[in-house]
Amino acid sequence: MTSPELSIIIPAYNEETLITSTLESLESYLSARSEGYEIIVVDDGSQDKTARCIQDWQKINGGNLRLLINEKNKGKGFCIRRGVVDRRSRAFLSYAMFLVKFFPGWYRQCYFQACQIHSADSKVSGPLRQKKFFAV
Repeated sequence: MTSPELSIIIPAYNEETLITSTLESLESYLSARSEGYEIIVVDDGSQDKTARCIQDWQKINGGNLRLLINEKNKGKGFCIRRGVVDRRSRAFLSYAMFLVKFFPGWYRQCYFQACQIHSADSKVSGPLRQKKFFAV
């Protein structure tokens, strides 16, 4: 399997009302681009049906989506780190639901910039060592 060029990491907690439309919007935008991508949703111990909504969407749309589930809530930072460590690409964007809802043009611009600079070197330590990334 070829590694994607970009990973979109979505931390999600009790997002059953918004996650499906978010995934639809992301998939529509990303699939029209030439860069390879993966979408990683990290469900942070949601008490609603967030994980089920994601699994249902994945059954229909398949492909580029991976779901990671935390058994209990660990916070947004933990979810982003988990997605970063588990990603297959060298570059990533952390996806905030409210940014896309209220500032979709801004987020698309960040994605475009990440694609352009994903080959720029960044020095990091620990499990991210020698990976290249761009985070929002």
